[in-house]
Amino acid sequence: MDEYAVSYHEVAHTHMDTLCRMAWNGKMYNGFPQTDVTDGGAKKLAITNYKNGIFTRGVLFDIPRLKGKQWLEPGEAIYPEDLDAWLKKTGVKLEPGDVVFIRTGRRARRAAKGPWNTSRVARLYATCAPWQKSTMWQWWAAIPIRM
Repeated sequence: MDEYAVSYHEVAHTHMDTLCRMAWNGKMYNGFPQTDVTDGGAKKLAITNYKNGIFTRGVLFDIPRLKGKQWLEPGEAIYPEDLDAWLKKTGVKLEPGDVVFIRTGRRARRAAKGPWNTSRVARLYATCAPWQKSTMWQWWAAIPIRM
């Protein structure tokens, strides 16, 4: 799919979105018809399903602390080995439904050194995708946090 977008979340931030935003061949997630979404809203898979909030356990992965730093540098990658090392260091076991927060130290670096070209940010490397699937079983959210 191609997407043209304007991001209001700065860079390296995720947000929760609704499952009714994407469709393929007239079908949305779980086969619901795309026609269920009208100007009046979505019959299924709407963001309003979460209007009362979500309560679950959050697990912080402080990757700069793991590496003995205050922050990761722009363009520095986080690998599956880093995620495994953090779990080993903390003794935390991920469970279905956990939300994972990835700390890169981006804001700390900006405060200390000033802004930089934000096209290069510390991030999860592509090899983390299979790790996410095999480790998290059900639902994964990696949320870079401002610290």
